[in-house]
Amino acid sequence: MLNEQDLTSLSLFHGRLDNIDNSKLYSFCLDNIDRFSAPEVSNIFKDTNLHGFAKMPECAEINYVVEGIKQEFEKSFSSMPRLADVWMHINRSGQSTNTHHHVDVGNIEGSPDISAVYYVSTPKGCGRLVFDFPINQYETRRESLDPKEGNFVLFPAHLNHFVTCNTSEDLRVSISCNFYG
Repeated sequence: MLNEQDLTSLSLFHGRLDNIDNSKLYSFCLDNIDRFSAPEVSNIFKDTNLHGFAKMPECAEINYVVEGIKQEFEKSFSSMPRLADVWMHINRSGQSTNTHHHVDVGNIEGSPDISAVYYVSTPKGCGRLVFDFPINQYETRRESLDPKEGNFVLFPAHLNHFVTCNTSEDLRVSISCNFYG
């Protein structure tokens, strides 16, 4: 008898959180923009969590986002992920995000399993979320998603991704988090 072990499956999961007050969340993000957005972010990490992200101040709306994503995950997978960290990501006009993943290469065993991004503000032309993943040792595939306010995406934390340039004049605001699966 043969037992199957899938080695090539890679999935993204999309959802929507309708009970989030994005206007309050947006205001909170703007109040903290200098602490959490580039270029200043690189030199202000005096108060960091284990993955090097600035610790988020308490914010009920951010807690609702995290809990909403956790509940949607639990409904689909009958398991509740544990929060590793959470941060906001703000791209001003002309900004993008370089290719990265959320694995701590110095501590692979202690790295998160799942990453999520929730979209607070997504003006037209604000940049796409792009995933790069290997097909084989010679080829990679690229998949991109248009962000939409109120939606979230769950993906494997090891998956390389980036955000294209924000060509709008407005801010692109998202909340990201990592979970242990």
